[in-house]
Amino acid sequence: MLTRKVLKLISSRRGCQRLFFIKTASVNCRRAILEDFAGVVNINPNVLRGRDYVPARYDRIITDPNMSAYVAEVDNKIVAFACARLLDGGRTFLLLSGRVHVSYQGQGIMGKLVRHIKGRHSNNSNILYESFVTDGGNPLLSQVSQNSSEVLTRRVHCFAFPLHDIPLDALKLHGTQISTPTQEHLEKLMSENNCRLFPGGRLIVDWIPLRTDPQNVPLMIKTTHFHTDKSPEQDCLSFGSSYPCNIGLAYNLDIYGNHPESLRAHLHAHLLKIAHNVQRSREYCCDVVDKAHGGNPVNVHLLVYTCMTVDTAILQTLHKLGFPQMEYPVKTQIVMEKSFEKE
Repeated sequence: MLTRKVLKLISSRRGCQRLFFIKTASVNCRRAILEDFAGVVNINPNVLRGRDYVPARYDRIITDPNMSAYVAEVDNKIVAFACARLLDGGRTFLLLSGRVHVSYQGQGIMGKLVRHIKGRHSNNSNILYESFVTDGGNPLLSQVSQNSSEVLTRRVHCFAFPLHDIPLDALKLHGTQISTPTQEHLEKLMSENNCRLFPGGRLIVDWIPLRTDPQNVPLMIKTTHFHTDKSPEQDCLSFGSSYPCNIGLAYNLDIYGNHPESLRAHLHAHLLKIAHNVQRSREYCCDVVDKAHGGNPVNVHLLVYTCMTVDTAILQTLHKLGFPQMEYPVKTQIVMEKSFEKE
């Protein structure tokens, strides 16, 4: 049932009283299930500017024992969705994937859903922090900055290029040795407290903010990851994740390191991975994704996340390959954190 709360405002333009009716809803919050897929993806088709990963990963989100997903309903209609994940050995509560239907925004529904989710974790005495990732300029940033601290900022570069036109012949590693680290190798890297690669002991992998804790490695190992360690100066670690979305094939590339030769080698390695995946999965990438876009050519939408001081090597490499940089509204990726507030 909907109730009405009347907000009385004075119109400065005509000097007369005007009444605005703001609807507030009776909201039911519950765990999301696989059968909620259609209701969840129909909440908002423009999440993350068309790069929403939830449709492609919904089954994984719902069935992952380390995640808990919830919906909010009004009159049995799904109007909001969000999920939570515990990180850093259970010390950090991460809220992600939030969205509210446009017809129900501004009514406190997301706040109620968040309180419901946090309430389900209130008895967990191991949780010390709560964090989230946002972009510079996001209104959410100013709303929470008083209670949260900025713990990591990353620069964002955006490139888009045709799915079938990746220049394989031009993608050479120039002799730089790149390896795919094992789980044991990543655990060693995370336990070494490498402040040069990871300032403040922080990193982001596929939009998930992490501490350099070996317990986080199972999340990292699920990505396409490469490492170079020819010398301490050339040390570089990168993670890539892809998924089909409304604007094509999204690829998130997180690179840690600042040596130009290593950066170029990692870019080449990930582009090769994209191209080879397309070749091996042509039926999926071409038929399914092309059909979803009405048969129109599909682009790879590449977002490269780097430290704030790295620009030239990455931009020059991609420009030489003929990939123009897009004018993307998001310039920075920011991790905010505060003490966990139990509901």
